[in-house]
Amino acid sequence: MEFAYDNKEPGNQVKVYAKELKKIRTESSSEKSKQYTCPYCGEYVKYYHGKIQEAHFRHIRGSLIAKTCDKYVSGNGIGTSKDRYLLDQKLLGFPLYIRKLGENFRLFIGLSPVPESTINDDIESSQEIIIKDPNYVQFDQIYLEDLIVDEITYKPLDYLYETYHIEYRHNPNPLTSKYGCFKEIYGIEPKGALFFCSDMFSRRIAFNGKITTDTYYYLVIPSAEILSNKKFLSIESCNILAVKSDLPEEWFVYKIKFTEITNESSEFARDLNLTLVEKPQKLTPLWPPHVQYGNQHIYKKDCHAHYLLESQKSVEKDKSSKEILQHKILIKIITLNAHLDILNVEVNKNETKIPLEEDNTQFNPVTSCKPSLNIPPYSPPTIAIQYGKKELQNHEELQTTKNSTISCKSNYKCSFCHIRNNYLKTLITNKLTIPQISDIKPGDTFLVLHGLDIISRIHFPQKNEKQSNEIKKSDNQMYQTLIQLKGQQITTPIILKYALQDPDEYPKVKSYILNSLRIGEIPKPAYDYIINNIKGGIFK
Repeated sequence: MEFAYDNKEPGNQVKVYAKELKKIRTESSSEKSKQYTCPYCGEYVKYYHGKIQEAHFRHIRGSLIAKTCDKYVSGNGIGTSKDRYLLDQKLLGFPLYIRKLGENFRLFIGLSPVPESTINDDIESSQEIIIKDPNYVQFDQIYLEDLIVDEITYKPLDYLYETYHIEYRHNPNPLTSKYGCFKEIYGIEPKGALFFCSDMFSRRIAFNGKITTDTYYYLVIPSAEILSNKKFLSIESCNILAVKSDLPEEWFVYKIKFTEITNESSEFARDLNLTLVEKPQKLTPLWPPHVQYGNQHIYKKDCHAHYLLESQKSVEKDKSSKEILQHKILIKIITLNAHLDILNVEVNKNETKIPLEEDNTQFNPVTSCKPSLNIPPYSPPTIAIQYGKKELQNHEELQTTKNSTISCKSNYKCSFCHIRNNYLKTLITNKLTIPQISDIKPGDTFLVLHGLDIISRIHFPQKNEKQSNEIKKSDNQMYQTLIQLKGQQITTPIILKYALQDPDEYPKVKSYILNSLRIGEIPKPAYDYIINNIKGGIFK
């Protein structure tokens, strides 16, 4: 492969190209060999270079997932059909569940919903689902009468194995057309498994799935020693999993959460065939930006905030026999248009009662109120960017110098983008301090973002780029060129929305871009022309 993800800093995946990497020593340590991952399957790859062969990345042998990756190369070529079958069973087979009953947990298999017609047809044929251990010895079975129509059926398992085999008493029939591809169940290996936390049935996390920090999970393991010296885990409780297995140890269920992303925590998650990532923000940044206060978005200016009311469907009668419908306020801003007021009610508590007239059947339960909280006015982050020993302004262009690094500090958590050749090279999110970055080349752009606001833009122009920018094309010239460019239609990249640093300077080009965003398509030559010729914006 020509490129891979560099996981040197846990939680941050940086796309690197083999030909751009400097000559390094032979990677012999386990830490070095697990620094890069495949962008297609997520498994570890290794960096190779030599005098004869070109620099490249190659999968580390021994992984089941790697053998099924289209980029996997071995003596037998791409992974065998058997490897793909085993992976399909792990990805698509019947999932496992756990549930707390009393003081202990029980293990269950979950059978996906089946329509009533299928069950009735199979009952007539006396169909049965047989569950066998890894040695193909039957230890349990499921009768058709036990299946719940159009709902998940949970079958308790008394034995825990790494693999379960599924057979059907009669084949073919309607049930095998539904479940026929499920001939194995991916069990629990001695290194353990993670389950989502739920009040009822907790489902096992999918094979090669993703987990996040600061989220509780159930960890099923055969020994408490597995959790020794795991400082990146917060353990809340421990219970016994009531199962029998081939292992002499007793199985436990721990309620845990990952507190941080480190090399050790990422490796621990990968051993469970999972990927550990940062937990996303609870609220998606809005545009234009707002100030977040608790779980609410507060606007920069005093305004009317409209809230949706949820009806409790409870109607009471007062002494005058008038109907009163009670509503609870949900913290959800619907619109900022003050002209949509239907009923103005001063809301000081979590509940309010609104009288409804008998003839007002079309009443839309919406109320409005001014925020009573004394929120300070919005102010952008204060950032300090340093290149070498020089303090940079928020928007600046300068030439690269040898052995210089760029770093950034902010009083608010910001995101940091490194763009090269119009493509995102590095993305670091929600940090107060950005570490020093030394891989800087002419043509690179560095952006500091707060939400969707571009707070700072540092650009290192190429020599020919600086000369071409001095010859500024008129708005009409660029627009005429754009409408004449034809070719392959591509989906309009959303990043074009922020291409113009000063939209008033190019009104016709702006209208062309907005129209492309509206219809969702743009000719590929026109897209290339925009990003190569417009001065300013995110592309330069």
